[in-house]
Amino acid sequence: MVKIHERSATIIRSFGAINLQRPIINFTQKLTNCNHRACQKYSTWHCFSDTIKHSTRHEIPELISEARQKLRSKPSSEALKELLLEVIRVEPMEQESLSIMCELLKKLENIATTVNGPGEVVKSKEITIIPYFTTRETHDIYETIVQKITKDNFKFARFVPRFYLQLLSNFRLQNNKVMFLHTNYLFIRYLILLGKDDQVLLVIQSLLKESDGVLYSKEDVLDEVLKVISSIDKAISPSLLSKIYFSFEYDKFSEKSTQKLHSIVLTHFKLYLVGRNQIFGLKPQFISDMKSTINHYLDNKKTDVRLLESALDVTMSDKSLKEEETKALRIILRGIQKNSYCPDSVMSAFIRNDQIRREEKLIELSKFVKSTKIGSSIEWEVFKAGTLNQKTKEIILLNSDQIGVHILNSILSALANSGIGSFPNETQRTFQFFENSFPDIEKNSETFEILFDYGAKKADTSFLKRAFQDGIKRGMDYSKLPKSSLYELFNALASDPQEDVLELFQWSKKIKRFVHLLDSKSYNSLINMMLKHGYIEDAVKSFREELPELAPGAKKLEIDSYPELYSTITQWLLQQEDMKNIEAMWYIYCELENYFQLPFESYFPLIRKFCELGQPDLGFQIFQRIKKLHRLFGTLPPPTSEMYIYLFNCFGDRVYEDGIDTLYSILKMDSNISNDINIMNSLLNAYCNLKEFTRVSEIFDQIISMPYHCGINNETVSIMLKVYTFLSFESTRNFWSSLHRYNILPNQDNLNQYLISHYFHNKLGDALALVESAEERFDLTIDKNIFQSMYGWNQDKGENMEMINSWANSNFSDEWEKAKKKTQLTKNFDNNVEKDLLGMGFSGKEMKLLNIRSHRL
Repeated sequence: MVKIHERSATIIRSFGAINLQRPIINFTQKLTNCNHRACQKYSTWHCFSDTIKHSTRHEIPELISEARQKLRSKPSSEALKELLLEVIRVEPMEQESLSIMCELLKKLENIATTVNGPGEVVKSKEITIIPYFTTRETHDIYETIVQKITKDNFKFARFVPRFYLQLLSNFRLQNNKVMFLHTNYLFIRYLILLGKDDQVLLVIQSLLKESDGVLYSKEDVLDEVLKVISSIDKAISPSLLSKIYFSFEYDKFSEKSTQKLHSIVLTHFKLYLVGRNQIFGLKPQFISDMKSTINHYLDNKKTDVRLLESALDVTMSDKSLKEEETKALRIILRGIQKNSYCPDSVMSAFIRNDQIRREEKLIELSKFVKSTKIGSSIEWEVFKAGTLNQKTKEIILLNSDQIGVHILNSILSALANSGIGSFPNETQRTFQFFENSFPDIEKNSETFEILFDYGAKKADTSFLKRAFQDGIKRGMDYSKLPKSSLYELFNALASDPQEDVLELFQWSKKIKRFVHLLDSKSYNSLINMMLKHGYIEDAVKSFREELPELAPGAKKLEIDSYPELYSTITQWLLQQEDMKNIEAMWYIYCELENYFQLPFESYFPLIRKFCELGQPDLGFQIFQRIKKLHRLFGTLPPPTSEMYIYLFNCFGDRVYEDGIDTLYSILKMDSNISNDINIMNSLLNAYCNLKEFTRVSEIFDQIISMPYHCGINNETVSIMLKVYTFLSFESTRNFWSSLHRYNILPNQDNLNQYLISHYFHNKLGDALALVESAEERFDLTIDKNIFQSMYGWNQDKGENMEMINSWANSNFSDEWEKAKKKTQLTKNFDNNVEKDLLGMGFSGKEMKLLNIRSHRL
């Protein structure tokens, strides 16, 4: 067997990591005539699509059973070959069929290793891809299989990339250009339909890099890629199209191929924009990639003027491309000579563009000859005048046989974009004129689209309501309007701070009669108003009513689909400061988690928020959710050490015993976390607060056994001083005296904690002496924290305070007065010395948790 070159091995490794879950539509489109003839010319079988009668669904179980029986016996190579051909005929090709196929291929390879099976000799080298099959037969098998593979069954056909690479190697040796390119055509198409964009680009870039001009050229690669894209009638990812565009844009190709590339990319941009589900927001990456591609195209001085209108058509398909639309219009107008004819579509688009000032429109359009068509002429006259004046009315009446609702709509569009006059008043006069002069002309869906778009743009909610109700009275079926118009209408209503929330609910019901679900932007406006006015239960309920229903096992929505909603809800959650909203917060978070794939960076702020509001068990549930998603699906990275440290500190402060024990068990099993000193200190402090001194001793032993410079530090010392304080003053003093054994020089926090032990055991005289000698003995300055702590711990002990006042006024009078004032203003020291010693907000081991665990993730 010929050894595959190094690049092939790299690609195999890349494809081997592909993990696919979602189904796609099977290939149904036939190969081009050229490729079809190539199969007939170079294959001994011809094409499977012509010669093989596929097995029907009811024949499949019998065929699979027969295959399994033969595999258990010792079949001949001929029997295995015939059986493989039978399995390949299966329609549809399901997982079991592919599993059998893999076993058959393995069996054939095993036989071939013991018996020299026939191979195909090319340039004196034997090449065997499938034992007992020629290269041409293998190609036909490969072609049939790749047209049946879907995202559901891909993982059972991992031999496909190997077939692809080995076929390329064989056809390269045969110098067979047609079959080499056709093999690539099939594989690139296969990858695009599977949604494996990175692999598509890897294949294209490899082909371009290795083109030698002998077997194939870069022009050939471009032609094959264009054939692939042209053969796909489904929308292709705009990001992939953009990357393909730039892969070829910087090389020199024939003008015909370059123009075809531009045309096909623009066509598929339009296909995506028109066909996409408008409920979801456009992904920012898609918008960015389309913008960069279109701008590059428009900036190209060699751009075909005939294709500029195609680019304009694409940009007018979505408001996110408004800047590119404006740019395209200006380029087109610059390309039209003065006093030449201006296309109707360009003139109309120029008038309707809201980024171009009225003055510029009048100056630019006055340079050109206008269309003789009555509609364009009337639109231009109304736009100039800003009203349907008498002159224009006379033109309309003189051409009454050409007047229809399209003329009415062009007048409304011109009025909406004229920038002068009152549009509501002008529309009323226009409608009155048409009702009197042309009573048979009825408003249509485009009429109301113009009205709604104007009202939404101007945020004129009164106008929008009147227009909508007028349409209802006339029996208008709003489902015929572009959904975007109704979404913008509702968004304008929901964004009005004066709008009554209960009335808004009614408007949402009216509009949903025609759109079924609100889009991301309008739904966000509704949620925002609900949360603002405290309709929390309605907000939770709306998730199930307004978000698309997810099928069991289906992939969750990406936050890019509802970017505004994600931002609104997370901001609302993180801004809450009132414990009374904790249950509502939890329900809303759970709904958000159940519907969306949340980004990893969103979890830690939510963990902190629930812990800060006194519900560490809810923060812990979110932490465990991260662990689960990482372990089962790999959709998130594992929890970070910062999360562990925060939770141990929080659980320790709140004496949350179950949380500490469970988190410690998780930590011991987490291979992604190294037990550094920061985590160990947080764990040590947590068990110190629980007074679990046996555990404290075990953890401290682990810390002191850690490598030098990685183990015990000043934070560890402060925690252990707290621990020994509970036991006895003698043990505390012994530990303090032995710090040199750990190569630790005490810092101010250590000194303060040691002084607290003195206050706790009523050793005030020793404490004051220690403070006086601290600078000399330990090279430590006495800071405000030491005086604040001294005041707080002794403020209720009259005899102690007299001694401290006398001592402090003699030695540290200024610092002492500042400390007293600061402590009295900002700190409330409790008589419960154990509580103060631990720095806790709870006095016992148990804490009350909200009974909302039933609503779990």
